[in-house]
Amino acid sequence: MSTPLPTSDASVAYLDYAELVELYAQRLVTNLRGFGVDDPTLALWVPDEDPTRSVRNLLDAAATAGRGALGLRIRRPQLDAIDVVVLETLLARYGAPAIEARAEELCFVVSGLRLPEPVDASVARLESPSAAQSSWATTASPADASVVQVESPRLGRCTVTVETLDRPRVDEFPSRLRNPYRNALTQRVPNARFHTLPEARPQLRRGVAVLHGVSLAFLVDGQDRVTRAGFEGAPHADAQRLMEALCEVCEGMPLPEVRDHAVQRLESSLRGAGPRPCSGIVLPESIDAAFAVLQHLVREAAVAAGYQTGTSNRYDAGPSAQWASRSDESRRGTLETAIRDFCGEQGLGEHAIAFVDLQFLIRLVVVPAPTIERAALPGLLMALERYCRGRVESRLEVFVEEHRDRNAKRRLAVVPQERAGKS
Repeated sequence: MSTPLPTSDASVAYLDYAELVELYAQRLVTNLRGFGVDDPTLALWVPDEDPTRSVRNLLDAAATAGRGALGLRIRRPQLDAIDVVVLETLLARYGAPAIEARAEELCFVVSGLRLPEPVDASVARLESPSAAQSSWATTASPADASVVQVESPRLGRCTVTVETLDRPRVDEFPSRLRNPYRNALTQRVPNARFHTLPEARPQLRRGVAVLHGVSLAFLVDGQDRVTRAGFEGAPHADAQRLMEALCEVCEGMPLPEVRDHAVQRLESSLRGAGPRPCSGIVLPESIDAAFAVLQHLVREAAVAAGYQTGTSNRYDAGPSAQWASRSDESRRGTLETAIRDFCGEQGLGEHAIAFVDLQFLIRLVVVPAPTIERAALPGLLMALERYCRGRVESRLEVFVEEHRDRNAKRRLAVVPQERAGKS
């Protein structure tokens, strides 16, 4: 996986980026834990869909572990998604970089590896050129980004887009919501039922929160469930639609779940099957300032309605009543059809992924054909899960069939050892 890097320091070897990513993807399927490479100095690394961010994560992991130098080779097609100027600026923050560009690959080594100094106000964008053209990047307001001049060791003086990394400040209700959320809201049917604050009722607790002239109120019953939600003071049409959608999400859910995840559920429902706005966990308040306003209102209204800090939240909506009421044969037939249609849309054979079992009404167990490449399997299974959730049942979870040790003596011999270790 590593070979000597053609630099002045012949002792430094460089890693192949494509092989690192492929190994990580394989171990997601075959390993219970420890998905990365065996090198302990890279144990904290997690790849990213954006190669530049993935390189940054690799540098962070190596520098955190105290590694002195890191060499990496990036080949096409990953190289096509990298802005070389941004990459050079990034490498310079972690140490002394030496870069060699070739026709089909780029090799670099960073010596004197260290964690970078914090950036006070902004940092060069780390998106790929394709990501910069997506709807997520182009919807940023002019205040979110600017253009500065940087000195590139190889290309000279260049312009680089810079954007602030601060979370949206909750100083007003934004005048316009970003896409795709705004497009999703305009397609909703208006519901004037939520446009007034619910009045206090016997045996129900009432909580009200106000921010920037917008009020949100909950009525909560004795089982800590939000029975009624409403708002007033939304400054414009986008805010009205957003508050309507929020109230619709909140009604019927336990107060702790509303407080913890109502805004996350709203963001996910509005985004639908579209691309994720960022890697990892999506925090709505970091995506759009409007969600930050909603988060504040929800949490304040929940406290006013009696939410106690530290309350345990174990809410699970479970499968829908319609899905639970169907027979086993009906559910199996629907899932087999959905899997077969998914495989057809993906250009795979009809039997590339086979149905095995449906456990607890939501756990869909499948077995992939051996012809499917291991590196492609994790992404394929995630796509299948999204497909089945959108077409069949929103609570479905996809699992690969477990392969147990066929040697009964060896398998049973492990049990006493495991129990002894736990005792």
